[in-house]
Amino acid sequence: MKLFQRKRRRNSVLLILLLSLIALTGCVTNTPANYTTFSCRGYSTLGEIKPYAVNLYKRSNSSTGYLISNFHNYSYDGYYDIRVEIAENKIIITPSPQQLDGQVIKSGSGTVNAAFTEIKLNYVIYNGVNDIEYSVVYSR
Repeated sequence: MKLFQRKRRRNSVLLILLLSLIALTGCVTNTPANYTTFSCRGYSTLGEIKPYAVNLYKRSNSSTGYLISNFHNYSYDGYYDIRVEIAENKIIITPSPQQLDGQVIKSGSGTVNAAFTEIKLNYVIYNGVNDIEYSVVYSR
């Protein structure tokens, strides 16, 4: 009888460990979590930009890495997500350059306020002919 109880306890412990392992691996994700949605407004050397929305996602494999979806109002199911680094109150488009639907984002940097409710970003896009400078504000 005691032998049966020991085997049962051992099986119960193994089952609990197995279920815990499954639960822990089920919580691990490689997809970034949506941080928040920002509205974008701004100007370029060509004039005022029509307002649009962007989403900011935290990259799961980096403490300072983020993705901006719908950057420059290009949204194709994540195909044109732009990589940025945010540390303290600074944002940098990195690596540079990055491709954007036949255009090239040559550089970009700006500031983030302490409450993370406003991001000011200046960037340069080469459209195949000219460099165009943009100055945008993302706010929520």
